[in-house]
Amino acid sequence: MTYPDSLPASGNSTSYQALVAAHERYLRQLHAIVQIDLRGRPIGDWLPYALFVHILQLGRAVQTLVAAGFPDEALPLTRAMISAMMNLLFIVTSGNPNGWALRYWLQLGEMEQRFLARELKRMRFDEATVRKLIDEAGQNVAGAKSQAAREGVQLPDKIAASDRGQPRMDTWTGLSDRALAERVGQVDAYETEYDYASAITHVQAVALKPIANALIEGKAVGTGPYFGPPLPAIGSSYNASSAALLGIAKHFGLADKLPDIDVVTKEMRDAIDHWRDVSGTNEQITSIFGDRIPPA
Repeated sequence: MTYPDSLPASGNSTSYQALVAAHERYLRQLHAIVQIDLRGRPIGDWLPYALFVHILQLGRAVQTLVAAGFPDEALPLTRAMISAMMNLLFIVTSGNPNGWALRYWLQLGEMEQRFLARELKRMRFDEATVRKLIDEAGQNVAGAKSQAAREGVQLPDKIAASDRGQPRMDTWTGLSDRALAERVGQVDAYETEYDYASAITHVQAVALKPIANALIEGKAVGTGPYFGPPLPAIGSSYNASSAALLGIAKHFGLADKLPDIDVVTKEMRDAIDHWRDVSGTNEQITSIFGDRIPPA
């Protein structure tokens, strides 16, 4: 096994860096387009916007890893981008953005109570102190709910998917990730990009394939940058951020920004299409599957 200090020449092509540069420019343009004054706005506005900013932050992290030659290692971040995008879309299309944003935010209290319950079980600290903290955490959640009710915010109950009689208790909506994707019209993203990124995140066999292939072939393996195909990470980042952007634009009534949004998204799509062509990806897909069937 090697631990190289220098970057490999193979893979770090002009087309690779052109796609990376297009992605970096796209993220900067999104940041410039969406500038909203949130002073005095309710939780149903600032929380979706916070999710959007988080998506852009994750996109910049993806950008850094791919540019440095670690595209597969960026995939868990794209999974988080898709998850954040689906949460954002659920809130802004729910018909009750303040209530569902509050439901999302109350996860903080639930997490604190779980953490404290673990500490109580482990008995690493004074029991009375931990129990007092648990009581205070519960009071904080109850206080937040009461304050919201006084402000007219209706906290919704968790919902159940059509194939389940009861909501799931381990998600903030009550829905599974797939059911959430179905609800916000992101099934294709879930079944392709999210599923593949989940396989990489959970280190299923596909995550080891490049290393395993090298070992099987008797080649030396290393832990440095390798500049593998950048499109899975860059494409997922683009799709998640663009879907979130459209959700934010609709929620805040940014109709005047739609022409700018169309321009920057087309530029990124064109960059992706160009990379597919010059990298031989389109040719490889055709050799395996044959010609694409035109949409109906």
